[in-house]
Amino acid sequence: MRKLIKQVEIWECSDYDRYIYIEYTNGQITELNYHQGICEEFDPYYAKNDPDLLNFYTAVEDTLHHVQEDQVDRFNLAIDMHFAYKNPY
Repeated sequence: MRKLIKQVEIWECSDYDRYIYIEYTNGQITELNYHQGICEEFDPYYAKNDPDLLNFYTAVEDTLHHVQEDQVDRFNLAIDMHFAYKNPY
């Protein structure tokens, strides 16, 4: 029997000009971060958790399922919402 314990995804989202870093442990998102600005390669500095962003995503995740079907689009929407929340002006 095989069981995937840890999985890491790095998405290049050219429509949003960003990379998204997601780490799953036992099927649950345990780390989430992003790097705004696409460059030649993903900066490993962003391969760590942003706890505030992850908490925000977790809080709005159920609502996002009704708005976006695609997982990566849900991440992008949550990142935009989180940024707007943290920077209201």
